[in-house]
Amino acid sequence: MRIEVRNSLCDSLGLGKYELVSIVGAGGKTSLMYRLASELAIKGSKALLSTTTRIMYPEAGKVATVILGEESPATVKRVQKALESSNPVLVGRRRDGPKVIGFSPEFIDHLFSKLGCVAVVESDGARGKSFKVPGEHEPPVASLTSIYLIVIGADSFSKPIASDYVFKPRHVAASLGVDIESDVSQTVVMGALFSERGYIAKKPRDARMCVFINKFEDPALRCECNRGGSSILAYAHCIKGDHRIDRVLLGSLGRRETCATFVIK
Repeated sequence: MRIEVRNSLCDSLGLGKYELVSIVGAGGKTSLMYRLASELAIKGSKALLSTTTRIMYPEAGKVATVILGEESPATVKRVQKALESSNPVLVGRRRDGPKVIGFSPEFIDHLFSKLGCVAVVESDGARGKSFKVPGEHEPPVASLTSIYLIVIGADSFSKPIASDYVFKPRHVAASLGVDIESDVSQTVVMGALFSERGYIAKKPRDARMCVFINKFEDPALRCECNRGGSSILAYAHCIKGDHRIDRVLLGSLGRRETCATFVIK
């Protein structure tokens, strides 16, 4: 294993010209989606954003164009035309109050195959929490996904499962066979990723599986990263120790400056 420091999330992920990135997990999925979109726009690469669940309607300046429409050829044509002059473009089915309702994974596959660009799709829900074990029918992920990106909030590490950091604590405990009063330990995190009820069970066959540990904010911990001095880094090394993980990223999407990201390969 080696650690690299990158100032670009696109570079950290090894993002190619045509990718379908499905973001799942908890602890910063929407922020990650918009950060990737911003970097792609700066590079001059077209970026299509969408969801298979629901996301907040974007604030002004987050995207160039929002398109709402049914799963139809007409919507595909509208998106194709928008991408010729706008970047990034967010597309969803309809607006429901403050949220944008997304598409089925099958329509995301169809859009991606027609558009030939980078698509970044939020494909899970966690109500703002930092740690999650997927439910039986989660996450709804497009089959053409090339990068299956699981987000975990570092602020949940070593916190009790029965805390505000965890989405549906009783489900987490029952799924992993642990006591609800126990902590979000390395064993619990590995269970969320690799157990028969974990995220790996829903990974599309040909996708690279990556993990982004968000909220890696403490300056002292960040300085210690290359010396192996943080407990957060211990979680990251534990995750990367599984051969099915392509790479682990550590960073903080809450920071306004360029996102310096530690990449473990």
